[in-house]
Amino acid sequence: MSSKQFKLITILVAIIVVFTTAYFVIDKRISKKESEQPSSLTNIEIFNFDIENIAEVLIKNKDGEFAFTRENNKWLQKGSEQFNFNQYILNDIINNMSTLQALEIITESAEDLSLYGLDSPRVVITCITDSNKYILEIGKPSITKNSYYVKKQGEMTVYSIDYNKGLTFDITKEDLKDIYLFDALSSEVMGISLECDGAVVYSVSKSNTSGWIMNQPLATERTNVANITSMVDSIIRINIANFIQENVQDYSEYGFDNPSYILEISSESKTEKILFGKTVSETNEIYAMFESSKDVVTFYRNNLSLMDLTAENLLLDTIHTENVYDLSKLEIIVNGELTTLTFEASADDLTNAKYTYNGTDINALGDDAVKLFINFYSSIVGVYFDHLDLDAQPDTSLEPEISFTYTRKSEPETVTISFIRESENTFYAIKDGEYTGFVVRLKTFHEDRGLFKTQDALVRYINEHS
Repeated sequence: MSSKQFKLITILVAIIVVFTTAYFVIDKRISKKESEQPSSLTNIEIFNFDIENIAEVLIKNKDGEFAFTRENNKWLQKGSEQFNFNQYILNDIINNMSTLQALEIITESAEDLSLYGLDSPRVVITCITDSNKYILEIGKPSITKNSYYVKKQGEMTVYSIDYNKGLTFDITKEDLKDIYLFDALSSEVMGISLECDGAVVYSVSKSNTSGWIMNQPLATERTNVANITSMVDSIIRINIANFIQENVQDYSEYGFDNPSYILEISSESKTEKILFGKTVSETNEIYAMFESSKDVVTFYRNNLSLMDLTAENLLLDTIHTENVYDLSKLEIIVNGELTTLTFEASADDLTNAKYTYNGTDINALGDDAVKLFINFYSSIVGVYFDHLDLDAQPDTSLEPEISFTYTRKSEPETVTISFIRESENTFYAIKDGEYTGFVVRLKTFHEDRGLFKTQDALVRYINEHS
């Protein structure tokens, strides 16, 4: 071994000895202070106040000072610097502080607050009522990481508190931020709209009378509630992947000058518009900006299934549905040939419903005939669309090749669904003379459970058993 190598090793050993000695000296000083104080594991009260009386909360940490005020049982941020914060995190801090108890009193008259990280507290939390202030200073965790050192502002008594409670208080600005795309309960969401490249993909809202309705690109109540509910449930579970920048000024840096998507979500208490920009290809994250705060974050693209949905996904796939107990008659015209069905049915007693097919008493032919009749009727109300074509302008004055005219027991008295040719293999669906926006494939009528095959089966049975 050379003299230079030996000298270097000697220096390193000396450094290790110095740091090790310092660690144990500090630990011994704290342990000595702790041993000088009486220890009690219960009922060492630091604070005890009613959280309902707290009107304002101040949190000061390395990132700055943040103020929150309560209005209508909701926390609002005060000051010029705004960001989306987590209501639950703030409430958790207040709840834990309101009944805070110590594990033990470390010292009642601290001489050196630096031993506890309280000469310059990591966090200072102030809870304010109309008449009182409760101020907690949070120091460092113990060497063993089983507790935190804290004290009341203006006093020299140092306490140790449970480590997990200490973590609740030892909070950064990023910890305060809301991690959700939209922080609400599923039941609170009232509207969702999505734009892609400047065009509306879908816009749905909750109606007091009709449940979920679609507003764009098609105004209709025939929505797929299960799919919309599933979408809402997924939205409120989406977490932010990373916080990137606050109060962004240069929209082009992240692609917000020409956003790929714009998502707007509303509840009764708030509306949030979120712009989505460029994709980070390495991590499959997408940049997003909350319009209210101008905060830039990222989301994992594979968590944003709502962006892959279309208007068709949120609609019932059938053109028009009627319950048999709401009808007295149904007239079917196929290439000029008329077929008439009649109904005598009650919603309370469908087992005794009576049906006719072109005057033939179906019930008189037995249960098999009734089943075939229901299959035929189901094929009519079960006609489903292939896609939307809202730009088409079909000539609705043309004679339809297929039409269904329902005579109803209530208003509207009649509803007519008809189909006129778009191409060799497709039809435009028309309702009461107005184009619906739906395009239906010819094969829909020729499937095993489609119009033509179920009608053929019913007619054969009638002919064989009449």
